[in-house]
Amino acid sequence: MKPYFTIGKSLKCFKDILAHKSVTFFPKYSPIVLLIIILCFAYFYNYQEILTLRPQGPHQWRQCDCLSITSKFYLNESSFFQPEVYNLLHDNEGKTASDFPLVYYIVSLLWKIFGKHEWIYRLLNFILSIFGMLALLRIFEGFLKESFWSLFSVGILFTSGIYVYYSLNFLMNTTALNMVFIGWYFFFRYYRNGHSKHLYFTFIFFLLGGLLKMSSLISFIALCALFTFEWIGVFQRKSREIIFRNKLAFLASAFIVSVIIVLWLLYISSYNQEHNSGVFLVGILPIWELSRDEISGIIDNIRHIWLEEYFYNPIHYLLISCLLCIWGFFKRSNRTLLILTSLIAIGFAGIVLLFFSPLGQHDYYVIDLLILSVFIMLTFFAMVLGNRSRYRIIDLSILKVLALALLILSMLHASEGQENRFTGWMNQQHTTEFYGYATIEPYLDSLGISCDSKVISMNDPSINITLYLMNRQGWSKYGTNMHDSTAIAHRIEMGAEYLLHHKEIDFASEPHWSCFIEKEVGKYENITIHKIGFPDDQISEPLPDPSR
Repeated sequence: MKPYFTIGKSLKCFKDILAHKSVTFFPKYSPIVLLIIILCFAYFYNYQEILTLRPQGPHQWRQCDCLSITSKFYLNESSFFQPEVYNLLHDNEGKTASDFPLVYYIVSLLWKIFGKHEWIYRLLNFILSIFGMLALLRIFEGFLKESFWSLFSVGILFTSGIYVYYSLNFLMNTTALNMVFIGWYFFFRYYRNGHSKHLYFTFIFFLLGGLLKMSSLISFIALCALFTFEWIGVFQRKSREIIFRNKLAFLASAFIVSVIIVLWLLYISSYNQEHNSGVFLVGILPIWELSRDEISGIIDNIRHIWLEEYFYNPIHYLLISCLLCIWGFFKRSNRTLLILTSLIAIGFAGIVLLFFSPLGQHDYYVIDLLILSVFIMLTFFAMVLGNRSRYRIIDLSILKVLALALLILSMLHASEGQENRFTGWMNQQHTTEFYGYATIEPYLDSLGISCDSKVISMNDPSINITLYLMNRQGWSKYGTNMHDSTAIAHRIEMGAEYLLHHKEIDFASEPHWSCFIEKEVGKYENITIHKIGFPDDQISEPLPDPSR
């Protein structure tokens, strides 16, 4: 009976707020209310069906890269500091790295316990998102001393199309962002009580976020800048208002985080150079390396394709308006929040400039930047609720009804975006080309094409999509010129035994395939499978890798 009583009491608090009663702060029940909101929204986002889907939708490419590394850990074919993918690439081992593989490794351990189920990976990322949002709720309530607007602000985050899509996905961007949310939760506990242990937890979670995605380090850099400003006296504070009382603890922790980040970057740079440099981006793709036409094309893509995936358009206007209010009435804002919001805004602009090139095609590069929207809402509501006598409009029930309506409309917009990502043009490649590979594994087993067999996936331009989906190592069109007989001969020499393709081979324009194909061994859905090898007068001298 107790859970139902708690939920009922939580809903009563919401009714009291809309009725303009005095109960507007209920931290005991607000986490339950937030969980109800998250689960209701998740239902509208169709999470219950998406949970069991194979990797597909926008950026299936990167999803399968992440899953490839995880699966290799699961199969004990790679170690923690030597991650591999299904595409064997140049070194015939597929060794390559970018993100710190902690989550991949944890998922592989869970697979060893419960079996290899991709839904475990999806669910883990979603659970981490829930923890991240709960941490945000505590941050907001700590400043606002008000639960409705805290719930509204966190709820808005869960209507961002990119946060919604990637929270039940395989990429590390939302995971890194959620680590940052938890890090900020511990910082604001330190902000209030001055206990060094909370500062240490702040740096631990910022470190995890930074290792998972380097762009999430804007929070770490902003915090270090805040510390520097306070230390050198850029913003004068009374002694009782000083945030960083134990400067040595801060400096030592920040130094350790910086050293670990730099060491990891140096390690993966060396590791990739030794094996397969250039497979994953480890560096920047700045705006100043692009032509004017390229910049214009990226801006058009952002405006016409991705902008509404970041937030529902009215939410964009709300955020911009809130930011202008914060800066316009800066004297009435919480100084610490104002400085942090401004620093993160600068970091936002910096990340956009440094990684401008991928923004036209890769929406997930923006996920780490959602931290700015969080700080805008936090700083704005802290200013308004901290000056209630001036801004009494914030307590009007009609305003809260309008806020609820905006939240619901934003959720419905995100739900529509979710549907398009799985049933619309964004998933067209999977539904029209790659669908057969998702279920072909048992058929390959029946043909005697084991997991140890090496294959060539002729029509796959990605690194790992089809190779991961069919759980077979080998080579794809990425890094292998399928029109070059020398390149194909080199892959056969490296162990390729079978060719899979879902488009007909034009033997007239590519006669070399008739030399390498020995026989057709099967067909599955839209996929044809051939046994391949050298012709009778096979090459005796080792061939150089033409892709190098």
